[in-house]
Amino acid sequence: MSAIPQSFIQKTTQLSADVTRAFANARKIYINGSQANIRVPMREVTQTPTHASQGIEENPPIYIYDTSGPYTDPLVAIDLLKGLPAIRQAWIEQRADTEQLKDDSSAYARARKHDATLAHLRFEHIRKPRRAKAGDVVEIRLHAVYLGRAGAAHCSPAPLHPGRHHVAHADEHDRLPR
Repeated sequence: MSAIPQSFIQKTTQLSADVTRAFANARKIYINGSQANIRVPMREVTQTPTHASQGIEENPPIYIYDTSGPYTDPLVAIDLLKGLPAIRQAWIEQRADTEQLKDDSSAYARARKHDATLAHLRFEHIRKPRRAKAGDVVEIRLHAVYLGRAGAAHCSPAPLHPGRHHVAHADEHDRLPR
């Protein structure tokens, strides 16, 4: 039985159309990663034609790395109470460089989890945390290269941030749709 109020459940079961609507002149696409079950999210952005002295020149689409997650995919139904599917779980376990913790590692998190006055705020789908195994380092950029995001991972010295878009590097160009 969920401790979350029914009114909250009704409001949050699905995100509003305003949050998940498509961006203008763009569509979400996926390119294949290094494994069959890895799909790298991209956004195909349509450019307007260029008005040149010789007439109108069509411009090809631009492809950018899309960090918005499933929220901007029109084919995905979002349910906040169920959470996102663990699509990388098998890959994470196959790497064998992390381990699942039995409980939260901070005293603060454990205290909040057992605080009955906060029960109405809890989601039921929260997964147990993971950490690097002793002697291992989990470096997201290394795994981004492995996943097939090499171009996006090294096109800028800045880290990849969720919700921001990153231009695909020339190395990825061969995998983009034509």
